[in-house]
Amino acid sequence: MTYLALVFAERLYKTISYGIIIMGMRGQVFTLDGMKLFAMGGAASHDKHLRREGITWWPEELPSDEEYHEAVLNLQAHDNTVDYIVTHCAPDSVQWEISDHYESDKLTEFLEAVRNEVSYKHWYFGHYHLDEDIDDRHTCVFDKIVLVGCLSGDKEGLNASFSSTYSYPKSEGGTREASEE
Repeated sequence: MTYLALVFAERLYKTISYGIIIMGMRGQVFTLDGMKLFAMGGAASHDKHLRREGITWWPEELPSDEEYHEAVLNLQAHDNTVDYIVTHCAPDSVQWEISDHYESDKLTEFLEAVRNEVSYKHWYFGHYHLDEDIDDRHTCVFDKIVLVGCLSGDKEGLNASFSSTYSYPKSEGGTREASEE
């Protein structure tokens, strides 16, 4: 059996070698071991006002119009039905369950339309720096690794806590070591 491990710790600099690593490019639908997944990366930086364009922030952090269009076409080609959705940020209504201070943008509005129009079993996302089941169909992942499709039942995966030492980039370059339990 193939397991899909979702790792959302963006700052994680650790080699994981359990076979093959697949990067879900923006707007693509792909099938792995019979599971159909839709991937849509990108998110607006909440701290953009503290960053410098081209150094610590890039406009390309959000999808282009072409990527949105391709995402719609790919979902339509699969009859707007997938098993899992994997994104960096959450749809508006889901992020507002986390906190009402998050602002809507073109991507979160697009993801809200996906949430309303696409049939899916579960949606996994990161970006908000917490590990939490927001509801029974939406899970925010930060420091844990989620194995999807390895168990039967409503809880599509086995959630294993991530415990390791890994490096975070410093704000001005270099790295610092951190240990999480």
